[in-house]
Amino acid sequence: SVPEFPVDSNPKNYDFKHRMLLIDHTGTDCGYCPMMMASLREIEEDPAYNDYFNIAMAHSYNTSDPAYSNTALTIRYYYQKTLNVLTGFPTLTYNYQHNQSAGSNISYIKSTFNKLKKESNDAAVAVATKLDGNNLIICASLKSKSARLYKFNILLLEDDIYGSQYGASESWMNYHNNAIRSSYAPIGQSDITGTDWGFVAANSVQHKVFEMPISDSRIVKQNCKVLVIITAQDANYGNKFEVVNTTMCEINQSAPFEYRDAE
Repeated sequence: SVPEFPVDSNPKNYDFKHRMLLIDHTGTDCGYCPMMMASLREIEEDPAYNDYFNIAMAHSYNTSDPAYSNTALTIRYYYQKTLNVLTGFPTLTYNYQHNQSAGSNISYIKSTFNKLKKESNDAAVAVATKLDGNNLIICASLKSKSARLYKFNILLLEDDIYGSQYGASESWMNYHNNAIRSSYAPIGQSDITGTDWGFVAANSVQHKVFEMPISDSRIVKQNCKVLVIITAQDANYGNKFEVVNTTMCEINQSAPFEYRDAE
């Protein structure tokens, strides 16, 4: 049942696109959250910004939210209680250690993007997934130009969850995508960086296979995708593990390495 690893279209290339991690902390009973939804749609449609991130939606504002999950709540507590950000809803957080958070003001979001986005990166992950009953099989290849010790996590996300959004100004706001459902690695409010991938030598690639159960009967498995996040120690944050790159992959699909010079 293991899917084939994505084919590397340029084995000698180590110049990857950089996609930071965005997490929108939200909920269906949050009357201000539709303003963030509108801002994020504008960012996603703006070619100056939409190539620099992958986003996950952490529905933790209200437990009656059909997209709510304990994983989303744990992630909220990490930013709220460990990084001391996220004082209200909606809040947009960037990567793991970066302690700036934003409301829905589009100018502020873009200014934060301009600080954090990178034109290139020297590490990335290629991913392939296959659904086998209630288990999701994930093949991941980590390719790195630098010799590094990496950690990683995999978030299970679900699309097209209907939930009446308080304050919605348009009907599309009642359909929720990229909702965090579960995490491959154990996480807690003091650390959500995941588990060890291991040491990767310079100019090399490592392949691993993971199995992720989907046990919640509410989840529509065919509407799921995975977000793979790789991290490494960052001197800018006291050598804590910070996001290096992210890869999004749909169910029963593959996501090859994204090279910066790709057409």
